[in-house]
Amino acid sequence: LATIASSTSFADTFLHPVPQSFLYLKALVKALGYQSDSPTICLKDFHRMCESCFIPVSQREKALAFLRRAGNVLWYESVPALRDILVVDSSWLVAVMTRIVSLDSVLLDREDGSFRE
Repeated sequence: LATIASSTSFADTFLHPVPQSFLYLKALVKALGYQSDSPTICLKDFHRMCESCFIPVSQREKALAFLRRAGNVLWYESVPALRDILVVDSSWLVAVMTRIVSLDSVLLDREDGSFRE
């Protein structure tokens, strides 16, 4: 088992053993984020990747939590429309959000707070 540092706050730093299979999965997801034309994968594809890394079904939730804490995957399971989607390229999401914010600032009439037509 490999070991990583993880914490909820700086003072609460502690070490967790990480299965080697989780590290293989992390490398796969990271490569996918760099090489793929799609910045997202569906949850079904994530499970296929877990299978290819020999991660049992009982450990996949922990594997996903590990990837989320490591910053390799963004998953918004509480949003019904996004529950089946994992973002593997966070820079793509930042670019999308930047466009939305930029569009709002272009369309927003700053005097009365309404949108221009």
